[in-house]
Amino acid sequence: MIKLDIHKSGIGESDLGKIRPEIMESFGRLVRRESEMMGWLDLPERLSKGDAELERVLGLAEEIRTSGSKVTLLVIGIGGSYLGARSFIEAAGADEGVEVLYAGNHMSNRELVKTYKIAVEAENLYVVVISKSGTTLEPALAFNMFEKLAHEKYGAEANKHIVAITDAHKGVLHDVAKAKNYGMFVVPDDIGGRYSIFTPVGMLPIAIACGVGTARELVDGAYEASRDLMGGEFGDNAAMQYAAVRNLFYRDNKKVELLASWEPSFGFAMEWWKQLFGESEGKDGKGLWVSSAMYSTDLHSLGQFVQDGSPILFETFVEFADIPGADELPLEASSGELDGLEYLDGKTLAYVQKSALEATKLAHARGNTPNISLVLPDSSAKSLGYFYYFMMLSCAISAYTLGVEPFDQPGVEMYKQEMFRILGK
Repeated sequence: MIKLDIHKSGIGESDLGKIRPEIMESFGRLVRRESEMMGWLDLPERLSKGDAELERVLGLAEEIRTSGSKVTLLVIGIGGSYLGARSFIEAAGADEGVEVLYAGNHMSNRELVKTYKIAVEAENLYVVVISKSGTTLEPALAFNMFEKLAHEKYGAEANKHIVAITDAHKGVLHDVAKAKNYGMFVVPDDIGGRYSIFTPVGMLPIAIACGVGTARELVDGAYEASRDLMGGEFGDNAAMQYAAVRNLFYRDNKKVELLASWEPSFGFAMEWWKQLFGESEGKDGKGLWVSSAMYSTDLHSLGQFVQDGSPILFETFVEFADIPGADELPLEASSGELDGLEYLDGKTLAYVQKSALEATKLAHARGNTPNISLVLPDSSAKSLGYFYYFMMLSCAISAYTLGVEPFDQPGVEMYKQEMFRILGK
């Protein structure tokens, strides 16, 4: 479903052939389940065949969606505990009857106060708090505030408006949720946060915001990806080849991968991608710096550097072959007008965008920035499900090929230890 185009990368078949044995060995480590944190690999298959926990998630989501007045969903989490859900909700769009708020993903007093004021006014507020331990400071602070608010608003009924997604057996949040009879779902022990979008961590907020049917389509896309990519050979496996290209660029002294999209709604999907690859590969003094750009906006800011700056970048474009309604906006004929746009007569905005995209790829390839493209059929829930699984698989392969463990994040834990020390914990 995802096509990889490397024609403007400068990388040839012979280059791919040389790195192929390393990629296949890295892929073999996944097939052999060499890490205990690989539960995400076969999760889409398990979900598609009827999973009791998923059905419980979807059942609660439907109950909340039909609970009366407009739903205000507050998702509390940081990093992998919320980026997957938010990235999909932003890309797909929440339903009209659902307002989605986020907290616990920053330490901005100003933003937290703004969110709190909206929640105070909400008629039908539901709080979903996501934390494996319950001790991560940003979500813990936010939950402290919004839990109290829910109890003020709903009194004895507050437990029906709070759901915790946390460890199955232990931890601060687990204990609080048990003691106060909040709804509870489990963060699986064998799936890390940045690989967790298809667990309740991602599926509950997505199903509430976008609908149960949309959530099922997301899983369908991931299952299709697992069938295509877990059994494929290198020659027809775009996930393996993407991992190969990234490592080839890295060895050629490219230090930064710039993920670029032309769709503003895809912005948080790129944020999810940055966490996935940044936490998985940035270890032991190794790894590409992962960044993102939103075109054409950033062509008028970062574009100069990308074109002519330090030759440290390669670009990965994420494209959608079909965008519903894209050809429904023909440009008005401008003959005789003074706007200078007569050369666009009869064309559509979709055609103009595609032309600008192609021009950008050509220009950057002729400059200092080789590029590749990942082409999705469309921006449907199914295609996005395929994208998430594709990226998780490719990331794990790429990290193993780089020589690092894909499933830990010791640097993040170090910052937390220092912060708690300064705060006197």
